[in-house]
Amino acid sequence: MFMPRVMTDNVREAYVMEPGNVRVTFDKQLMTTVHSLDIFDEQLMMVNAIHQPLMIMEVKFEQFLPFNIRYLLQHVSNQRSAISKYAICREESKNTMISSARRSSATTKPPAPG
Repeated sequence: MFMPRVMTDNVREAYVMEPGNVRVTFDKQLMTTVHSLDIFDEQLMMVNAIHQPLMIMEVKFEQFLPFNIRYLLQHVSNQRSAISKYAICREESKNTMISSARRSSATTKPPAPG
C-alpha cells in the first residue's frame, strides 16, 4: 500500500576499500521533484534540496572500520549528523509547492464586484 511521495536525485562519488568491506560515498547536488513523480516526464522540474554548498558523506562497513579511515573521520572538522536524503527532499518538495501556491494565488486577482 506504499505510494511514492517524492523523487530524489544526486551526484555520487563512491569509494570502496576491501579490508573491512568499507564503502565511502559523497553525495552532492541533492535535488528533488516539485509537481511530478513521473520519472519519464521530459519536463520534470527539479529543485535544490540543500541550499548551501554541502555534500553528504556516508561511511558503511561490514567487519571493521580500518584505522586509517577511523583516524581521518575523527579529524575531519565538518558537521556530523544522521540525516535522511528522503526526509530532506520531502520537506523541500512540500515547501516549494507551498511557496508556488502562494505566489500563484497572489497573482490571481478576484473579479471586480459589480
